[in-house]
Formats: sequence, C-alpha cells, structure tokens
Amino acid sequence: MQQTSACLSASFTVLVLAVFVLSAVGPQCYACAVWQAVRRLVVGSDDAEDVLLRTPTQNRKHLAILVSGSFRRFFLRSMAIKLVAPTVMQGHTVDVFTFLVTGKHTPWKTDMRPYLKALTWDPIFGPASVQQLSHKHIRTTITEAITSAGGFARYVELRDTVSLDDDVRLQYLRREAKWRFPEEDPDSRFPTRPLGRSATAADANRNMLRLFRALEWTFDAMVAHERLQGYTYDLVLVERDDAQWMQPFDLDALLHSGGPEAELYVPQCSKRYRKYPTDAGAAKPMLPSEMCDHVQLLARNRAGLLGRYYSRFFENSSKCHVDSSSTQSGVHQTRSCTSEELLRWTMVTTGVKWHAAAQKLLPYERSAHIKTPSHGVLECFHKYCQTFWGKLHFNTSQRMCQDSYITRRLGSAEYYEKCSAPSKTGDLPTGTTKKRVAIYTVSTGAYDHHAPTYNCFDVMARMSQSFRSLFDISCLAIVDSTAGAHIAAETGWIPLLLSQAKEPQRQQRRIKILGWNTSHKPVVGPQLDNFDIVVYHDSKNGLPYHLSGDNSSEVVCLLEKRLTRSLKLVANGRVELVAYAHTVRISTAEELDAVTCKGLCSTEAVKKVRALHHTSRYRDREILADTSNLIWRARGRSLALQQGMAAWIDALETTGCMRDQVNFDFAMWKHKLRYKLLPDQARPFIKVRNHRLPHTRYYTTMWGHTVTYRTDVTTRSERICFVLIRVKRRLMAWLRRGN
Repeated sequence: MQQTSACLSASFTVLVLAVFVLSAVGPQCYACAVWQAVRRLVVGSDDAEDVLLRTPTQNRKHLAILVSGSFRRFFLRSMAIKLVAPTVMQGHTVDVFTFLVTGKHTPWKTDMRPYLKALTWDPIFGPASVQQLSHKHIRTTITEAITSAGGFARYVELRDTVSLDDDVRLQYLRREAKWRFPEEDPDSRFPTRPLGRSATAADANRNMLRLFRALEWTFDAMVAHERLQGYTYDLVLVERDDAQWMQPFDLDALLHSGGPEAELYVPQCSKRYRKYPTDAGAAKPMLPSEMCDHVQLLARNRAGLLGRYYSRFFENSSKCHVDSSSTQSGVHQTRSCTSEELLRWTMVTTGVKWHAAAQKLLPYERSAHIKTPSHGVLECFHKYCQTFWGKLHFNTSQRMCQDSYITRRLGSAEYYEKCSAPSKTGDLPTGTTKKRVAIYTVSTGAYDHHAPTYNCFDVMARMSQSFRSLFDISCLAIVDSTAGAHIAAETGWIPLLLSQAKEPQRQQRRIKILGWNTSHKPVVGPQLDNFDIVVYHDSKNGLPYHLSGDNSSEVVCLLEKRLTRSLKLVANGRVELVAYAHTVRISTAEELDAVTCKGLCSTEAVKKVRALHHTSRYRDREILADTSNLIWRARGRSLALQQGMAAWIDALETTGCMRDQVNFDFAMWKHKLRYKLLPDQARPFIKVRNHRLPHTRYYTTMWGHTVTYRTDVTTRSERICFVLIRVKRRLMAWLRRGN
C-alpha cells in the first residue's frame, strides 16, 4: 500500500512538472521541449538546432554505421547527437562499428595544407594535449556517447597504425612497380593514380589502403555480429572519420527520395565551395566520371562492395580507366582512375542503382578540429560539399580550414613538432659571445594591471640548453608604484621603480620607445646599454597559451622558437629592429581610419598626423606593425635606429595622438631604418587580457569642443563609420583599376 502511494505521488509530481513545462513553451512545441530536456540531460548538448522529431516509422530498419580512419579526425559528438539520436527517435535501431588509428601518420598534401599538422581530437574526449589519450579512455567515451544517444557501440577497435607491409598481395605489386618504374615510389600507382606529384600520390594511396583495410576489418566485425545475433542489417552507412553532421539526419526522408529501387545513396555534391568558386579551399566541380566518396548509405545486399573494397583493389582497380582525350588533338587517350572515379566505376560495373541525394538529406561536411596556439580548438571545414537545390542550411560561423582567418590563428606549424631551435633563420657566427637580452614591460598609472601575466624567471629557466647558451635573459618590470614593484618581484621579474608622472600614458610610451634609462628621470638599476638586445611587450601580453594558460612545456617550446628566430635576426646584424604584422589592418591609412571611427584620438590630433605624413611626402607602404611586441638592438645601436625611435616619440608628442602604431612605419621610413616585419604568427608574446581601464575616446561637438570619456563598447556610429570607409576603399580601388 505504501509502495502504491509512493508511485502515485511520484507520478503526480511528474505530471505537474510536465504541465508546467508545456504551459511555459506553448502548445506548438510540446515534443520539442521534452526532447530538448532529454537531450541536454542524456547527450549533454545545448545546440541551437532542434533535433528532428517524427512519429516512429512503421517500417523499422536495422542500421549499421561503419567508421574507419584516424582518431584525431573523428567527429564523435556530432555523430551521436545528429546522426544516431535522430535515427533512433524515428524508431530505427542503430549499431556503430568503429576502427580508429591513434598513432600519427602523414596526411596527404600536408605541405599545401599546414593545418593538417595541427589536427587534434574531438573535445568530447577531453582537452587537446601533446600527450596521447589512453585507449581505455577513448573506448569508454565512444561507448558512452553512442549509448547515451540511443544506439549501440558494437565494435570499437583502436590501434596505433594499420600495417600494410604484411599483405602478400601488396608486396607482389610493390616489387612489380619497382621493376617497371624504378624512379617512382612503388605506391604511387596503386590502387589509383591521383592527379598530382608522385610523392603526394604515394601518400594518398597509402592512406587510402589503410582506410579501406581498416574498413574491411570493421565490416568483418559487423558480419560476425550478424551471425551472433541471428539477423542481418537492412542498411549500412559508411562514413568518413571527419564527417561532421551539421543537422539532424532524417533516414526516412532520404529513403523516400530515392524510391524503392535505390540501393545506394551518395551525396550529389554539385557545389564544392562556400561562397565563391575562387575562395580558399574551393574545389573544382565533380567530373561526370566521379562519385562523391564521403558518405554512402547502402542496402545490405550491396554493402559488401564497400566492405570488401580493399580486397577488390587487387582484382579490379587496374581495370578502371577513363577517357582523357583532347578535343583539340582528336586523339583517343585514357588514364587510370582517381579514387572518386574508381568508386563510380565499381558501382556501374556491378549494376548498382544509386541516387545522388541533396545535401539537406545527407547533412554533413568534412571538417577538422584544429589546435591553435592562442585561440583554443577551432572547428573548420576540411572539404566543402553542397548542392544548388535541396541546399543544406546551418547557422555557424565555421570557416574553411584554408581560410586566412584560420591561418592567422593557427600560428606556425613548428608548434606541433619537437622543440628545437630553428636553424634556417640566420645562425650566429662561430665564436659569437653570449648575447645579453632584456625582456621588459612598462606599467604606469592605472591603465594596466601591475601584476605580470607570467613568471618570467620560471619560463626562462625552462628554456633549452641551446637557447641559454646563446642568450642570457633578464626580466625587467618597470612600474611607478611600490605595490607594483612588490608584485613584480614575487612573479620572477626585476622591478625598476619610476617616479609617478602627471601623464602616465605619455611616460609609458616614452619608455616603451626609447628605453627605461633614456627618460627625463632615469631609474636606478640595470642600464639599457648593458644589454645587447631588448625585447618589449605590453603588460597585457603574455605567453602564447594554447589552452588554459599554464606554463606547459609545449608553450615554453613555442615561445623559445619564436624568440630565437627574432633574436637571431638582430644578433647577426641582418636588421636592427623586429616588429610583427597587425592581425587585422594592413596599412597606416587603415589604422588612421580605425582611430578616427573609434575616436581614439581627437579630430585635431588626427589632422596633425595626416598633415605630418603629407608634408614629409610619406607614401603608405601598406604594411602595419602591431607595436605591442618589439625587439631591437640596444648596445651599439646605429644612428638610424636612434633617430628613428626619437622621431617616433616626437611624432606622438607633437601631434597629441598616443596611438603609436600610426607613426611607427613613418618614423622608420623617414630615417631609412633596416627593420623586419614578421608575420603575426611569429609573435612571441600575445594578448592574454584587456587593459585595466577602457580606452579613452574623443568626441568633437558641433561647436568644436572636444569631450573625452572611457569605453570599450562598439557603438552604432562606429560600425557605420567602418562600413563607409570600406565602401570608400573599394571605390578608390575601382577607380585605380579603371585608370
């Protein structure tokens, strides 16, 4: 009796909660609200898109999903949420079979796609790291994700690599290839002949062989499971490891689109660019002889064609040829098939009836997780597949991996290799004495935080022996308060105490540009001329963190590589100053426009800057340095360097515009200073926090009065100003082309 009362009480509570939820969301989305709550609790997703909701179908299907490939390319989260879960919600059963390689291999076209060196695993497995995850952790994560989505992880095989050398059939073909083509890599012509260089073709073929040999083992596991369970699957979906499902998959709609006769569903993929055919990462249209090989849904009686695809290579791949005749010569010629052509040829010769589906019915994109030095893990499109009709719609700011936006945030690929000082940036002459280097930062007034962003002594102590044999590093924190000096000393910096000035920002700029003992009131401590090279960075800058901001070995390694490259340029006398390109703007003119729109200098000050550049006949060289990082020669600095730096601070003080970047290149150009502008990715110290106070803004009223205030909020007038400037810039470019 008590148990019955407890059950009734619990049921009543659930009913009350359900009524509350339904009354809150309205009558149009009862099922959506329930499913969203279940999805957040079970799968852990809070995506913006609603998972597909349909009444469970009467024609229940048994679906097997086969995935083979690399663990670092595998998109588990999107597969669980947007492939497995929606299919289960339609009443189908889903079993997943996976074979993943956890070791590293050489991706195809790594030289042309440097982001491939930065691949990392799906964040569902945990934070990206240089340390490889254990097989137990990977297997558990996959099983839990698939099970939480309503499916079953029937087979999860993890290996360090897929061996090819033990296959007797491949050994025979390699011996034959070496005899026939001794100058080529023996794998460059089997199983396909990609349209490219022999070396990259061989890498592509080896990756293809590993992929489909692993798929064949996965297919064998599926067949063994069928025998064990006493039934066969109705459908088999084979997908690439890097398939990211962008929208919930609708199996019923896909089957309906092909009709009862379709035995194979493949993406149509008629549009292979994001916006324009000339965009970065855009691919040429598919040839009539090709078939998209990213995702395939097969009837069970045809699944062996892909499941045994690896073994079929040895029997049929040499038979596949396509016409490559030239319409001009009229000579009939043929060539070996590429991978997409081999797939289509296989389906044609075996009589498979296929349906090329619109992208919204197979809502995936081939993507990648990229580990960046300072922006965490980014998702980007590795290859893009779309259709003109039945287009896949998704709300995301995700870009192509080849996009310049990704390239800038990726940094140097050297970050992902072993830590060793670069040797191709101008080694120091033999017998060169160790260079004394000062890393210094300036924090005056209340504009910046007094606490440094990292422990400089600790980081420098962890540099490699080769680095420390070349450079003797001192860390100087220049502050104007006793509290700031104590904080600096506690975090591994030598504090240099300044007298407080009436204009701390002007004081900070002067010390930044000229050095700490060249100001009006020199500080007590190490003098500028005691050092061979000085390295300046803003107090908002810090180490190139890639994840959480700890001083891990890989972060110290990246800092060492970037510092070594820049320091050697100055130490060997090639240049006297090193700066780094701005992340967004590319010219002094653009910087002046940005200063004007944001009101960072008064209207009068901006006019003075423009007048100064005009009277000196300075021509904008379309380069812009972000002066938050500077490296320059201290001891023995040339007259050009001294005059250039003096002209730089003089331009700031005479015009009244403290935005030092608008006059940097002008001052260096005026005194013909030899300096090097390195790309932003080579910057040793990056922004890790904002200033303590917002920027000072200047507003000129209609009566000519200038009002100042502090804010970092972007206003509507600023956005309109930037739009007008872009329109003006494009108009001027159009007029120049017309002339």
